[in-house]
Amino acid sequence: MDSFSLGYNFGTQEAEEVEPVILHRQKRMWVLGTITIVEEDEGPFPKCAVRLTVDALNAETLMKVDQTLKYRIKVNDINDNAPIFSRSVYEVNVPENTVEGKEIFRVIATDADEKDHDNSFVSYSMISQKPSRDLSHFYINNTNGAISFMGCLNYEKVKSYTLTVKARDNGVNILSSTAIVQINVIDANNHLPAFIKTGKFSGEVDENDEQVDILRVSVTDKDVPNTPAWRARYKIVEGNEHGNYKIETDPETNDGILSLVKHLNYEGGSKRQLKILVENEEPFSTCKEMTDEQKAEALDSAYVVINVRDTNDAPVIDPSEVTVHLLEGQKANVILVKFNATDPDKYNLNKIRFVKAYDPEGFVTVNEETGVVTTVHELDRESPYVKESIYKVIVHAIDDGIPPQTGSGSLNIVLTDINDSGSYLISTYEEMCDDGGIQHVTLTAKDDDMAPFGGPFHFELLDNEQNINEKWKLEQKSGRW
Repeated sequence: MDSFSLGYNFGTQEAEEVEPVILHRQKRMWVLGTITIVEEDEGPFPKCAVRLTVDALNAETLMKVDQTLKYRIKVNDINDNAPIFSRSVYEVNVPENTVEGKEIFRVIATDADEKDHDNSFVSYSMISQKPSRDLSHFYINNTNGAISFMGCLNYEKVKSYTLTVKARDNGVNILSSTAIVQINVIDANNHLPAFIKTGKFSGEVDENDEQVDILRVSVTDKDVPNTPAWRARYKIVEGNEHGNYKIETDPETNDGILSLVKHLNYEGGSKRQLKILVENEEPFSTCKEMTDEQKAEALDSAYVVINVRDTNDAPVIDPSEVTVHLLEGQKANVILVKFNATDPDKYNLNKIRFVKAYDPEGFVTVNEETGVVTTVHELDRESPYVKESIYKVIVHAIDDGIPPQTGSGSLNIVLTDINDSGSYLISTYEEMCDDGGIQHVTLTAKDDDMAPFGGPFHFELLDNEQNINEKWKLEQKSGRW
């Protein structure tokens, strides 16, 4: 067994020699134990922790076998560090429609004292809030530093809050520090627009008006002007099933401009009613949880009554277009059609007369009272006004209202061709010289009738003089000399 003489003392005096102590070693190293001291010991110094005189000898040979000894020195921590925030001032932007109870920010403080010890365990608390807690009450989680609030933020009343938060440790002598959290309230759409006028709106239009403004509706909104949370968006939710109306927002005033885009019929009712809803460009939300149905029910609405003024309506010819088929060459006094016209006005019926509006060849006449269309000349398909065998006549029905109104009807006369046109040469004069420079000429014929009356053609020489028949030849296929 190895042994040596050991003398030690803890303090300021010299170590004294003591009786030999038998030590045991582990892995070639002597372990004497742990020496404990307190950090920031005030002295006096130097302070001797241990003084050793070591002779480790082999029991048989008395030779030194080891001179390495190991000591553990443990420094007992004292609470000499306060928690420190990551920043002295924090700035946080929070939308005013943030739901209460939601974490909006988290501060962090660290303590340099011994880890997992009361000296470094940090607790958080709220020291002060400015302005006061009348509208919103901010609080902090004492364990993790998460900041939340109760109540509702209101940008229009309080635009910012200043919070003082504290972080302290849990040592015997508690140390702490503070930080400032600046809360900036950001405007959001937490106020719905509301119509300024209560009750029904009213406007007037003539029944035949189109693309005219009927009226304006005005709203108020407590959100910041000229922001998506303030700008109004209008909707017609009742009474516009046929798309007669539209409503748009005036970007300058935020008013809704109701317009008529398709004319109304007085006979369909002298009063019309619309329901208009108003909302904002930015979706509405508050710090209180609301369902979509609750949000829809919160939207303001207004009714608009539109008075339709009666005006003189134009006569209606029904059917408005008629087609008849005839052989060309029909003589006069053939009845082609009878136009019927009615007055859509229910309360002021007017007298209606018929007149021709378009008949460039003067083929027909129209009875002013009955609307009967009769031929007055022979119909010729070869007229320049006949296009693709169709001759068009337009008839107007005019009432005697104030002012007079006109309805229109069309007559399409489809003419079937007959062989009533003679054939003719396109050119009636051609030249040939006897010097032999031009060997032949080509004659082209035409007939204004349609097939089978428009060709083919037969050509022949009408001059029977002997010398012509001997010197000239006519080919029938092409009419070439």
